Amino acid sequence: MAKIPEKVIETVMETASIIDVVSRYTKIEKRGERYFACCPFHKEKTPSFSVTPGRNMFYCFGCGEGGTVITFLQKIEKISFSDAVMRLAREFNIPFRFDAEETVYDRRKEAYFEIYALTRDFFCNELRSRPKDSPIDRYLKERNLNDSLIDEFKLGYAPADRGKLKRFLNGRGFSDAFLNSDIGLFSKKYEGVSFFSQRLMFPIHDPSGHCIAFGGRIIEGDGPKYINTGTTAYFEKGHGFYSPPGAFREVRVTEEAVICEGYMDVIAYFRAGLKNVFAPLGTAFTENQAGLLKRSGAQTVTVSFDGDGAGKKAALKAVEILRRKQLRVKVAEFSQYKDPDEFIKNEGAEALKNLLKNSVNGLDFLIKNIIVKHGNLNSPEAKAAAASEIFPYIETVGSEVGRDAALRLTAERLNAGEAAVIADFREYIRKRPGIRRNGSPVAEVRPERNLRETQDREFFLFAALIADPPLFEQVRRCIKADDLKSAKAREIYYILEESLRKNSLNPQSVLAKVDDSSVIDCVVEKTANGEFSPENLGRMVSDLIYRERIDILTHKIEAVQRELKESASKDRETVDELIRKKIFFEKELTKLRRSERKTE
Repeated sequence: MAKIPEKVIETVMETASIIDVVSRYTKIEKRGERYFACCPFHKEKTPSFSVTPGRNMFYCFGCGEGGTVITFLQKIEKISFSDAVMRLAREFNIPFRFDAEETVYDRRKEAYFEIYALTRDFFCNELRSRPKDSPIDRYLKERNLNDSLIDEFKLGYAPADRGKLKRFLNGRGFSDAFLNSDIGLFSKKYEGVSFFSQRLMFPIHDPSGHCIAFGGRIIEGDGPKYINTGTTAYFEKGHGFYSPPGAFREVRVTEEAVICEGYMDVIAYFRAGLKNVFAPLGTAFTENQAGLLKRSGAQTVTVSFDGDGAGKKAALKAVEILRRKQLRVKVAEFSQYKDPDEFIKNEGAEALKNLLKNSVNGLDFLIKNIIVKHGNLNSPEAKAAAASEIFPYIETVGSEVGRDAALRLTAERLNAGEAAVIADFREYIRKRPGIRRNGSPVAEVRPERNLRETQDREFFLFAALIADPPLFEQVRRCIKADDLKSAKAREIYYILEESLRKNSLNPQSVLAKVDDSSVIDCVVEKTANGEFSPENLGRMVSDLIYRERIDILTHKIEAVQRELKESASKDRETVDELIRKKIFFEKELTKLRRSERKTE
């Protein structure tokens, strides 16, 4: 995918005022050298949203959102990085142009959005002009889809004539070559033949409101009940949702989201007065979808799948995925009703809201269903099997206190000894590849001593250098990129090296080149809380350089010692060279430690 020219991003970072941009969404007040506001990403009464204009950064101490002026606009408007840069460039009169490849890409994206918007309008018009008492008209009445709901969700109808859409789009100026390309509207086997026919059409939008795909429910003829647009350059089923207009804005306000199974469930919830509802587009709920909800501001997610066996199985999986994202999870159970639509028809909208309010905790739901699955635990083997299915969920609990409570609850519900359940859980964790004893993921274990601590220190050092890039010249005199164990630290090293060559060692320029959100999050958080303040950074970086050099030399000595142990297979000249290296590294280490003692 082509990128906006680097110089444009740097200029936007240096020129666009974060105060001006943020103040459109929330009231900002100055306190000393900083600015504070109530966070626009979550509800709060006491301002905890900090803005640092000198570095064009923001950070919320309440919800943890942070970034640059570009990422602020990207997050608040739910637009792509490129769209945010271009919008800021236009607003602050920053000239920019794309090369030929980028222009083609940008125009193709705009054409994609345009053709899907036109197709949505085409389907809408087809539905509006439906004959009375036709199959589609009868279906709409049966499902209580009145004109207001049809307009709100921009529902449409794909006609039986599979060539009609192509003729319509040809008439709007789209060439056959573009229509026959991989845009997801026409058959790959038969050119110009519409992918959808005789179906009620549900337009699918991205968080920015662009129509990017369709779902279709069959009304006449043969075929699957529902089909979706296939994967395109701008749509993939496991990465998005079907939701009402304004759903993502509602999540930012309420910090809550509901996930349900299908298109009609979303509309049923909307009819009951809820907007923060999402359906996973006919696929199993995915990590990507959970991440999208979290980035949108959700703190609590209620799982509301159908009450049948498949729905319960999908709910159990969704609960585990959402917990891995550290989201609070509840589950709405419909008991005798199969789905929200049927529930509303029989109990009403208020009853549905009360059901959501009183939804069960995710762990309670999990344990209850696993117990039923294992025959109500009539044998020791059943209890052990049930516990092994509960452990992956407990593993996702972030705190020791929370994990302790979950293990106690598990022991109580399984009618098992608490000590035995804890022992089995510890054994489960011990045997899990890539898992720490406290249940959190770890990197692959390597033989180097204290690798994790070394990587964390290196990452912290180079994050600090982004906040004050001129200090990099001090670092590069004694630390080389190849010395670093942390891949992220090496990446920042290369970015700083390039910025130094281009004489652009300033925070905005360097941050413009960083595309790792964990790096940006660290820099903005430490800048906001004062840890990366100018008065702290000089001494902090010097201390980190010293510790890093000690570690590098220690590792070099250990590496030579390992080679010397294998000296029996080496010639005398090689052994002598290894000894000379060891002596040199040991002298350098002694010299470094002495120099540090002199400065204390």
